[in-house]
Amino acid sequence: MVKIFSNLESEQITKAIGLAEQRTCAEIAAVVVPRSDHYIAEMMLYGFVFGSLINFILWETTGLNKFPLFFLIQLLFMFLVPFIPGLNRILLYFLPRKLLFHRASHLGAEEILAITKAVPHETPVVLLFISLAEHYVHILPNHRVAHQVDEKSWDPIINRFTIALKKESLSKACIETIKEIATLLEPIFPDNAGKNLYEDEMRHGSK
Repeated sequence: MVKIFSNLESEQITKAIGLAEQRTCAEIAAVVVPRSDHYIAEMMLYGFVFGSLINFILWETTGLNKFPLFFLIQLLFMFLVPFIPGLNRILLYFLPRKLLFHRASHLGAEEILAITKAVPHETPVVLLFISLAEHYVHILPNHRVAHQVDEKSWDPIINRFTIALKKESLSKACIETIKEIATLLEPIFPDNAGKNLYEDEMRHGSK
């Protein structure tokens, strides 16, 4: 398991969520992942390109013209590149931003759906979802909140999170954002002194 926050930071964010939920009947959760996808197909394509480049250099400089050798080199690079962590992170920067955001938004949608299914149908739920590699942050409400809160209402909160991230740590930016989410929800979904319905409120890292 790859962890993003220290135990202390994780506890601070969990505490912030608990305090936020004392102000509103909504369930608030935060999910922070290193990246939203392994991009295996895209990394294999990069491996194909690297293998082709190596084959071309060998062909030009050594005069080798044995197809089986070239084919093996190509396969080797195709299957190695996806599993070299440092190289993966660098190559992500060359993928189209639209693709990165699409994968991140897809995972975010899966997360909010999973949380919504874990609580009673009428429960308002809001998820702060962050994917670091894609530089993606989104606040996802479930159907109950979406009916009451305009989608554009979340934009200023996300903008302030982005600005805060340039000045302070990720954990502090998350805590401030959670407070702002509660401030927005409080007048619409006031606290009803009900019990906490979703226990796994703070998750970070990936396997």
